[in-house]
Formats: sequence, structure tokens, C-alpha cells
Amino acid sequence: MVMDKSIFPRITSCTSTKVAWKALKDGYQGRNQVKQVRIQTLKRDFENLKMKDDEKVVDYYVIVQSCVNKMKILGEAIENAVVVKKVLRSLLPKWNLVAIIIEERKNLATITFDQLVGSLMSHERLQDPSSLSIGGGDDKAFPLKEGEANVSSQGRGQGRGQGGGRGRGREVVHKEEAKVEAIEEANKKKTIQ
Repeated sequence: MVMDKSIFPRITSCTSTKVAWKALKDGYQGRNQVKQVRIQTLKRDFENLKMKDDEKVVDYYVIVQSCVNKMKILGEAIENAVVVKKVLRSLLPKWNLVAIIIEERKNLATITFDQLVGSLMSHERLQDPSSLSIGGGDDKAFPLKEGEANVSSQGRGQGRGQGGGRGRGREVVHKEEAKVEAIEEANKKKTIQ
């Protein structure tokens, strides 16, 4: 029988195996009670997690993952789907549209926490123009050569944009869906490489 060093001193003074067994039983039951209290505290902390206003996705990921890991160390099984749903619920309001798209496009029972965070981090990078720029921020994917004119500056291609359209509702959703799809494609390419 393997015995923890902290328990051994308790049984060295025992005169019989029955007394030693009782000391061991009491010692481990006390530990189980402490363990259950810790698990309940961590569950409460997990349920109360909310992303802060100035918090980046990667920082929030570390906090959530740390809490989940502590529960797992104590023997508490927590399903990936529970973590994914919790994170989607606890994001800031500015993430609502992205969360809705992920909920509708992905199977929340099969998406991993890491995949979710990867998608959120990619979207966060798209929202922060300074993180996409390599140089000073004025970089363009296809800069115009001298003498070439921008099509929109010539008065062409201006369909619904200047007040003659039907609104922006669906257009915004389609743009967000396109961004999420682009992020997913980029993540797939990264995993293939």
C-alpha cells in the first residue's frame, strides 16, 4: 500500500491495524470533503466568469482554461461542450453577432474549446486594423500603381451605398459571415501546414 507522507505520521502511533485503518479513513475522508468544497468553489467561479471590457480573447482563454484545468486536476469531469457554451454566453456584447454565427454554423457538441478560441482570436485580429498591418498602417493588399484610378472614385460602382438602398441589415450579417468563413479557411490552412 502506498501512503502519502502527510498521513504516515498519523498511523505511526497506532497500536493496531484497526486503529490505523480508522486514522487513514478519517484522513482521506477529510481530504475528500476539502476536495469537494474546492470543486464547488471552482464550479461557482467558472459559472461567474465574464469577459472584461478591456480583455483580449487570449487573456480570457487563459483564465477559462486555468479554471477548467483546476477542476480536472481535482477529478471533476467537465465536457468540452459545456466550456464552449459558457464562453459563448460570457463574451462581451460586441461579440454577440460572432457568437450567433458560430452557434448557427458549428456543431457546439463537436467544436473544441481551442477551435472556438482560434476563431475568436482571428475575428479579433480582423477587428483590429493595426494587427493586420505590417508597416505603418497604410499598407494595402493591392496598391494602385501611379496613373491607375480607383473605380469608385470615377463615379462607377456606387449602387446602394448613398441612400438609395434598402438598408444595411443583411449586408452586415453577410459581411460577418464572410469574415467567419475566411477565418475558418485560414485556420484550416494553418492546421494542414
